[in-house]
Amino acid sequence: MNGTDNVASTYKCKLLVPYNERIIMHILKFVKIMFALLFAYSSTNCTSGESNVSNSPDALRKEVCEKRENNIKFPLKVKHQYGTTVIDKKPQRVAVYSTEYRDEDVFLALDVVPVAVSGISEEDAFPQWEKEKIQQLKAQNPVIINAPFKEYLQKLKTMRPDIIIISSSDLKNYKNYKALSKVAPTIPFPNDVVYSKQATVLCKMQFYSRILGMPKKEENYMKKVRLIMRKALNAHPILKRKRVIVAAVYSESGSISIGYSDRSDPRTGFLYDVGLPIPKAFKYQSGNATVSGPELSTYLSDIDVFVPYNLTSTNTKTIAALQADQYAMQIPAIKNGRIVQFNQNNKEYGYVSYSYPLSIPWGVNKYLDILEETAKK
Repeated sequence: MNGTDNVASTYKCKLLVPYNERIIMHILKFVKIMFALLFAYSSTNCTSGESNVSNSPDALRKEVCEKRENNIKFPLKVKHQYGTTVIDKKPQRVAVYSTEYRDEDVFLALDVVPVAVSGISEEDAFPQWEKEKIQQLKAQNPVIINAPFKEYLQKLKTMRPDIIIISSSDLKNYKNYKALSKVAPTIPFPNDVVYSKQATVLCKMQFYSRILGMPKKEENYMKKVRLIMRKALNAHPILKRKRVIVAAVYSESGSISIGYSDRSDPRTGFLYDVGLPIPKAFKYQSGNATVSGPELSTYLSDIDVFVPYNLTSTNTKTIAALQADQYAMQIPAIKNGRIVQFNQNNKEYGYVSYSYPLSIPWGVNKYLDILEETAKK
Protein backbone atom coordinates (compact mmCIF):
# COMPACT_ATOMS: atom_id res chain seq x y z
CA MET A 1 0.00 0.00 0.00
CA ASN A 2 1.47 3.37 -0.97
CA GLY A 3 1.25 6.69 0.84
CA THR A 4 -1.64 7.88 -1.24
CA ASP A 5 -3.60 4.75 -0.30
CA ASN A 6 -2.86 5.35 3.39
CA VAL A 7 -4.12 8.92 3.21
CA ALA A 8 -7.26 7.83 1.36
CA SER A 9 -7.87 5.01 3.84
CA THR A 10 -7.45 7.33 6.81
CA TYR A 11 -9.80 9.90 5.25
CA LYS A 12 -12.38 7.20 4.56
CA CYS A 13 -12.28 5.98 8.21
CA LYS A 14 -12.76 9.53 9.48
CA LEU A 15 -15.94 9.75 7.44
CA LEU A 16 -17.27 6.34 8.52
CA VAL A 17 -16.85 6.60 12.28
CA PRO A 18 -19.14 9.61 12.85
CA TYR A 19 -21.68 8.11 10.43
CA ASN A 20 -21.79 4.82 12.44
CA GLU A 21 -22.07 6.75 15.68
CA ARG A 22 -25.07 8.62 14.29
CA ILE A 23 -26.74 5.32 13.43
CA ILE A 24 -26.12 3.99 16.93
CA MET A 25 -27.44 7.20 18.47
CA HIS A 26 -30.64 6.94 16.38
CA ILE A 27 -31.09 3.30 17.41
CA LEU A 28 -30.66 4.17 21.09
CA LYS A 29 -33.13 7.03 20.73
CA PHE A 30 -35.65 4.68 19.08
CA VAL A 31 -35.22 2.13 21.90
CA LYS A 32 -35.81 4.85 24.50
CA ILE A 33 -39.00 5.92 22.72
CA MET A 34 -40.23 2.31 22.62
CA PHE A 35 -39.55 1.88 26.34
CA ALA A 36 -41.42 5.10 27.07
CA LEU A 37 -44.39 3.93 25.02
CA LEU A 38 -44.40 0.56 26.76
CA PHE A 39 -44.26 2.26 30.14
CA ALA A 40 -47.11 4.59 29.23
CA TYR A 41 -49.22 1.64 28.10
CA SER A 42 -48.52 -0.28 31.27
CA SER A 43 -49.28 2.79 33.39
CA THR A 44 -52.80 2.97 32.05
CA ASN A 45 -53.37 -0.72 32.55
CA CYS A 46 -51.32 -3.02 34.73
CA THR A 47 -47.69 -2.45 35.59
CA SER A 48 -47.01 -6.03 36.51
CA GLY A 49 -48.35 -9.47 35.74
CA GLU A 50 -47.52 -10.48 39.27
CA SER A 51 -49.45 -9.24 42.26
CA ASN A 52 -47.96 -6.47 44.38
CA VAL A 53 -50.35 -7.37 47.16
CA SER A 54 -50.27 -10.68 48.93
CA ASN A 55 -53.25 -12.82 48.03
CA SER A 56 -53.89 -13.34 51.72
CA PRO A 57 -57.32 -12.06 52.81
CA ASP A 58 -55.73 -9.76 55.40
CA ALA A 59 -53.56 -7.97 52.84
CA LEU A 60 -56.37 -7.58 50.31
CA ARG A 61 -58.80 -6.42 52.98
CA LYS A 62 -56.30 -3.84 54.24
CA GLU A 63 -55.84 -2.46 50.74
CA VAL A 64 -59.55 -1.75 50.21
CA CYS A 65 -60.78 -1.04 53.75
CA GLU A 66 -57.96 0.77 55.50
CA LYS A 67 -58.46 4.50 55.98
CA ARG A 68 -55.98 6.50 53.89
CA GLU A 69 -54.83 10.09 53.75
CA ASN A 70 -57.25 12.56 52.21
CA ASN A 71 -54.52 14.02 50.01
CA ILE A 72 -55.06 12.02 46.80
CA LYS A 73 -52.77 12.70 43.85
CA PHE A 74 -52.81 11.34 40.33
CA PRO A 75 -51.33 9.21 38.85
CA LEU A 76 -52.78 6.96 41.55
CA LYS A 77 -51.53 3.40 42.06
CA VAL A 78 -54.03 0.80 43.20
CA LYS A 79 -52.72 -2.61 44.25
CA HIS A 80 -54.72 -5.81 43.98
CA GLN A 81 -54.34 -9.55 43.53
CA TYR A 82 -53.46 -9.23 39.83
CA GLY A 83 -50.88 -6.49 40.10
CA THR A 84 -51.01 -2.71 40.19
CA THR A 85 -53.38 -0.52 38.23
CA VAL A 86 -52.29 3.06 37.61
CA ILE A 87 -54.99 5.68 37.16
CA ASP A 88 -53.43 8.62 35.33
CA LYS A 89 -56.11 11.19 36.07
CA LYS A 90 -59.36 11.60 37.95
CA PRO A 91 -61.86 9.16 36.39
CA GLN A 92 -64.87 10.64 34.63
CA ARG A 93 -66.41 7.64 32.85
CA VAL A 94 -66.80 4.70 35.22
CA ALA A 95 -68.03 1.22 34.28
CA VAL A 96 -69.08 -1.13 37.09
CA TYR A 97 -69.72 -4.86 37.14
CA SER A 98 -71.12 -6.64 40.19
CA THR A 99 -73.75 -9.36 40.38
CA GLU A 100 -73.90 -9.48 44.18
CA TYR A 101 -73.85 -5.80 45.12
CA ARG A 102 -75.43 -2.67 43.70
CA ASP A 103 -72.19 -0.78 43.12
CA GLU A 104 -73.87 1.84 40.97
CA ASP A 105 -75.68 2.99 44.12
CA VAL A 106 -72.35 3.62 45.85
CA PHE A 107 -71.13 5.75 42.94
CA LEU A 108 -74.40 7.67 42.76
CA ALA A 109 -74.09 8.43 46.47
CA LEU A 110 -70.72 9.96 45.55
CA ASP A 111 -72.39 12.02 42.78
CA VAL A 112 -70.93 9.93 39.96
CA VAL A 113 -73.21 8.33 37.35
CA PRO A 114 -71.56 5.25 35.81
CA VAL A 115 -71.64 5.05 32.02
CA ALA A 116 -72.27 1.30 32.15
CA VAL A 117 -73.43 -1.23 34.74
CA SER A 118 -73.60 -5.00 34.61
CA GLY A 119 -75.01 -7.79 36.72
CA ILE A 120 -78.35 -6.15 37.47
CA SER A 121 -81.80 -7.00 36.17
CA GLU A 122 -83.08 -4.81 33.36
CA GLU A 123 -86.58 -5.04 34.80
CA ASP A 124 -87.03 -2.29 37.40
CA ALA A 125 -83.27 -1.74 37.09
CA PHE A 126 -83.00 1.58 38.90
CA PRO A 127 -85.04 2.22 42.08
CA GLN A 128 -86.72 5.57 42.56
CA TRP A 129 -83.93 7.18 44.58
CA GLU A 130 -81.40 6.34 41.85
CA LYS A 131 -83.67 7.76 39.15
CA GLU A 132 -84.04 10.97 41.13
CA LYS A 133 -80.28 11.25 41.68
CA ILE A 134 -79.53 10.73 37.99
CA GLN A 135 -82.04 13.45 37.11
CA GLN A 136 -80.54 15.73 39.74
CA LEU A 137 -77.09 15.26 38.20
CA LYS A 138 -78.60 15.91 34.73
CA ALA A 139 -77.17 12.67 33.39
CA GLN A 140 -78.43 9.73 31.37
CA ASN A 141 -79.21 6.33 32.87
CA PRO A 142 -76.22 3.99 32.84
CA VAL A 143 -76.29 1.51 29.98
CA ILE A 144 -76.96 -2.02 31.26
CA ILE A 145 -74.66 -4.60 29.69
CA ASN A 146 -75.54 -8.18 30.60
CA ALA A 147 -73.76 -10.45 28.16
CA PRO A 148 -71.18 -13.27 27.94
CA PHE A 149 -67.66 -12.00 28.54
CA LYS A 150 -66.51 -11.64 24.91
CA GLU A 151 -69.69 -9.84 23.94
CA TYR A 152 -69.46 -7.75 27.09
CA LEU A 153 -65.97 -6.61 26.08
CA GLN A 154 -67.15 -5.50 22.66
CA LYS A 155 -70.12 -3.57 24.03
CA LEU A 156 -68.05 -2.02 26.80
CA LYS A 157 -65.53 -0.63 24.31
CA THR A 158 -68.27 1.46 22.72
CA MET A 159 -68.92 3.12 26.09
CA ARG A 160 -65.32 4.40 26.26
CA PRO A 161 -64.86 4.04 30.04
CA ASP A 162 -61.71 5.45 31.57
CA ILE A 163 -61.90 3.02 34.50
CA ILE A 164 -63.56 -0.36 35.12
CA ILE A 165 -64.58 -1.56 38.60
CA ILE A 166 -65.45 -5.24 38.87
CA SER A 167 -65.82 -7.68 41.75
CA SER A 168 -63.15 -10.38 41.87
CA SER A 169 -65.81 -13.11 41.88
CA ASP A 170 -67.21 -11.76 38.60
CA LEU A 171 -63.78 -11.19 37.08
CA LYS A 172 -62.81 -14.82 37.80
CA ASN A 173 -59.22 -14.89 36.49
CA TYR A 174 -56.12 -13.06 35.34
CA LYS A 175 -56.90 -13.65 31.65
CA ASN A 176 -60.15 -11.71 31.97
CA TYR A 177 -58.34 -9.00 33.91
CA LYS A 178 -55.83 -8.56 31.08
CA ALA A 179 -58.62 -8.45 28.50
CA LEU A 180 -60.51 -5.75 30.42
CA SER A 181 -57.30 -3.79 31.00
CA LYS A 182 -56.97 -3.34 27.25
CA VAL A 183 -60.28 -1.48 27.31
CA ALA A 184 -59.51 0.69 30.36
CA PRO A 185 -57.59 0.54 33.66
CA THR A 186 -59.31 -2.22 35.63
CA ILE A 187 -59.63 -2.59 39.40
CA PRO A 188 -61.01 -5.80 40.93
CA PHE A 189 -62.71 -5.49 44.32
CA PRO A 190 -62.21 -8.56 46.58
CA ASN A 191 -65.75 -8.98 47.97
CA ASP A 192 -65.01 -12.34 49.55
CA VAL A 193 -62.23 -11.13 51.87
CA VAL A 194 -64.28 -8.53 53.75
CA TYR A 195 -65.82 -9.82 56.98
CA SER A 196 -69.45 -9.13 56.14
CA LYS A 197 -71.74 -7.79 53.44
CA GLN A 198 -72.46 -4.68 55.46
CA ALA A 199 -68.74 -4.04 55.95
CA THR A 200 -68.19 -4.65 52.22
CA VAL A 201 -70.59 -1.87 51.25
CA LEU A 202 -68.98 0.56 53.71
CA CYS A 203 -65.49 -0.40 52.49
CA LYS A 204 -66.61 0.22 48.93
CA MET A 205 -67.84 3.68 49.84
CA GLN A 206 -64.40 4.52 51.18
CA PHE A 207 -62.38 2.73 48.49
CA TYR A 208 -64.34 4.05 45.51
CA SER A 209 -64.20 7.55 46.93
CA ARG A 210 -60.41 7.25 47.06
CA ILE A 211 -59.96 6.03 43.49
CA LEU A 212 -62.28 8.79 42.28
CA GLY A 213 -59.93 11.26 43.92
CA MET A 214 -62.41 12.62 46.48
CA PRO A 215 -62.03 10.79 49.82
CA LYS A 216 -63.75 13.58 51.78
CA LYS A 217 -66.90 12.93 49.75
CA GLU A 218 -67.44 9.54 51.40
CA GLU A 219 -66.60 10.87 54.83
CA ASN A 220 -69.04 13.76 54.53
CA TYR A 221 -71.75 11.56 53.05
CA MET A 222 -71.57 9.01 55.85
CA LYS A 223 -71.65 11.77 58.47
CA LYS A 224 -74.82 13.07 56.83
CA VAL A 225 -76.33 9.56 56.70
CA ARG A 226 -75.68 8.90 60.40
CA LEU A 227 -77.22 12.24 61.34
CA ILE A 228 -80.30 11.47 59.24
CA MET A 229 -80.61 8.06 60.91
CA ARG A 230 -80.47 9.57 64.41
CA LYS A 231 -83.07 12.17 63.54
CA ALA A 232 -85.31 9.55 61.96
CA LEU A 233 -85.32 7.43 65.10
CA ASN A 234 -86.01 10.45 67.29
CA ALA A 235 -89.02 11.18 65.11
CA HIS A 236 -90.32 7.65 65.82
CA PRO A 237 -89.96 7.25 69.61
CA ILE A 238 -92.27 4.20 69.75
CA LEU A 239 -89.66 2.17 67.84
CA LYS A 240 -87.06 2.76 70.56
CA ARG A 241 -88.93 0.15 72.61
CA LYS A 242 -89.86 -2.25 69.80
CA ARG A 243 -87.85 -5.24 68.66
CA VAL A 244 -88.02 -5.67 64.91
CA ILE A 245 -86.62 -8.47 62.79
CA VAL A 246 -86.15 -8.83 59.04
CA ALA A 247 -86.80 -12.50 58.27
CA ALA A 248 -88.12 -14.98 55.73
CA VAL A 249 -91.00 -17.42 56.21
CA TYR A 250 -90.86 -20.97 54.87
CA SER A 251 -93.83 -23.30 54.76
CA GLU A 252 -93.39 -26.94 53.82
CA SER A 253 -95.91 -29.70 54.34
CA GLY A 254 -97.76 -27.60 56.87
CA SER A 255 -94.61 -26.91 58.91
CA ILE A 256 -93.52 -23.32 59.50
CA SER A 257 -89.92 -22.17 59.81
CA ILE A 258 -88.44 -18.68 59.97
CA GLY A 259 -84.99 -17.80 58.66
CA TYR A 260 -83.03 -14.65 59.41
CA SER A 261 -79.59 -13.27 58.67
CA ASP A 262 -77.18 -12.09 61.31
CA ARG A 263 -76.47 -8.44 61.96
CA SER A 264 -73.76 -8.32 59.29
CA ASP A 265 -76.46 -8.46 56.62
CA PRO A 266 -76.86 -4.90 55.26
CA ARG A 267 -80.66 -4.99 55.55
CA THR A 268 -80.83 -6.76 58.90
CA GLY A 269 -78.06 -4.85 60.65
CA PHE A 270 -79.17 -1.47 59.36
CA LEU A 271 -82.18 -1.22 61.68
CA TYR A 272 -80.01 -1.79 64.75
CA ASP A 273 -77.52 0.81 63.55
CA VAL A 274 -80.44 3.21 63.34
CA GLY A 275 -80.93 2.51 67.04
CA LEU A 276 -83.71 -0.07 67.35
CA PRO A 277 -83.20 -2.52 70.25
CA ILE A 278 -81.49 -5.80 69.34
CA PRO A 279 -83.69 -8.92 69.68
CA LYS A 280 -82.42 -11.75 71.86
CA ALA A 281 -82.20 -14.05 68.82
CA PHE A 282 -78.95 -12.34 67.90
CA LYS A 283 -77.58 -12.88 71.38
CA TYR A 284 -78.27 -16.62 71.29
CA GLN A 285 -77.06 -17.30 67.78
CA SER A 286 -74.30 -16.05 65.51
CA GLY A 287 -74.50 -16.30 61.75
CA ASN A 288 -77.60 -17.00 59.71
CA ALA A 289 -80.25 -19.17 61.32
CA THR A 290 -83.50 -20.98 60.56
CA VAL A 291 -85.75 -21.95 63.44
CA SER A 292 -88.92 -24.01 63.62
CA GLY A 293 -91.17 -25.80 66.11
CA PRO A 294 -90.53 -24.94 69.79
CA GLU A 295 -87.46 -22.88 68.78
CA LEU A 296 -89.79 -20.26 67.29
CA SER A 297 -91.24 -19.34 70.65
CA THR A 298 -87.83 -19.63 72.34
CA TYR A 299 -85.69 -17.44 70.09
CA LEU A 300 -88.31 -15.04 68.71
CA SER A 301 -90.49 -14.52 71.77
CA ASP A 302 -89.59 -10.81 72.01
CA ILE A 303 -90.25 -9.84 68.38
CA ASP A 304 -92.77 -6.99 68.18
CA VAL A 305 -92.67 -6.35 64.42
CA PHE A 306 -91.95 -8.79 61.62
CA VAL A 307 -90.47 -7.48 58.32
CA PRO A 308 -90.42 -9.95 55.40
CA TYR A 309 -87.01 -10.29 53.76
CA ASN A 310 -88.69 -11.07 50.46
CA LEU A 311 -90.80 -7.95 50.31
CA THR A 312 -93.76 -9.36 48.39
CA SER A 313 -93.88 -12.85 49.89
CA THR A 314 -95.92 -12.18 53.02
CA ASN A 315 -99.45 -12.35 51.63
CA THR A 316 -102.72 -13.20 53.37
CA LYS A 317 -102.14 -16.91 52.90
CA THR A 318 -98.69 -16.75 54.51
CA ILE A 319 -99.96 -14.74 57.46
CA ALA A 320 -102.79 -17.25 57.99
CA ALA A 321 -100.27 -20.11 57.99
CA LEU A 322 -98.11 -18.30 60.55
CA GLN A 323 -101.06 -17.64 62.83
CA ALA A 324 -102.21 -21.24 62.55
CA ASP A 325 -98.87 -22.59 63.76
CA GLN A 326 -98.95 -23.24 67.52
CA TYR A 327 -95.35 -22.10 68.03
CA ALA A 328 -95.29 -19.14 65.63
CA MET A 329 -98.46 -17.84 67.29
CA GLN A 330 -96.50 -17.34 70.50
CA ILE A 331 -94.40 -14.64 68.82
CA PRO A 332 -95.99 -11.25 69.69
CA ALA A 333 -95.60 -9.91 66.15
CA ILE A 334 -97.40 -12.95 64.68
CA LYS A 335 -100.08 -13.15 67.36
CA ASN A 336 -101.07 -9.50 66.98
CA GLY A 337 -100.71 -9.34 63.21
CA ARG A 338 -97.83 -6.88 63.35
CA ILE A 339 -96.40 -8.07 60.05
CA VAL A 340 -95.30 -5.47 57.51
CA GLN A 341 -97.03 -5.97 54.18
CA PHE A 342 -95.34 -4.22 51.29
CA ASN A 343 -97.06 -3.58 47.98
CA GLN A 344 -96.14 -2.07 44.62
CA ASN A 345 -96.58 1.42 46.02
CA ASN A 346 -94.27 1.13 49.01
CA LYS A 347 -92.03 -1.92 48.55
CA GLU A 348 -88.95 0.13 47.64
CA TYR A 349 -88.88 1.45 51.22
CA GLY A 350 -88.19 -2.10 52.35
CA TYR A 351 -84.82 -1.94 50.59
CA VAL A 352 -83.66 1.14 52.51
CA SER A 353 -80.41 0.00 54.11
CA TYR A 354 -76.67 -0.12 53.65
CA SER A 355 -77.28 -2.33 50.59
CA TYR A 356 -78.22 0.92 48.88
CA PRO A 357 -76.35 3.78 50.60
CA LEU A 358 -78.19 6.35 48.50
CA SER A 359 -81.56 5.02 49.70
CA ILE A 360 -81.03 6.05 53.32
CA PRO A 361 -81.48 9.84 53.02
CA TRP A 362 -84.26 9.21 50.50
CA GLY A 363 -86.39 6.78 52.47
CA VAL A 364 -85.37 6.02 56.05
CA ASN A 365 -88.10 8.23 57.53
CA LYS A 366 -90.81 6.62 55.42
CA TYR A 367 -89.45 3.14 56.24
CA LEU A 368 -89.70 3.90 59.95
CA ASP A 369 -93.19 5.32 59.37
CA ILE A 370 -94.23 1.91 58.03
CA LEU A 371 -92.63 0.06 60.95
CA GLU A 372 -94.18 2.41 63.51
CA GLU A 373 -97.64 2.11 61.96
CA THR A 374 -97.33 -1.68 62.08
CA ALA A 375 -96.07 -1.59 65.69
CA LYS A 376 -99.24 0.20 66.79
CA LYS A 377 -101.48 -2.73 65.85
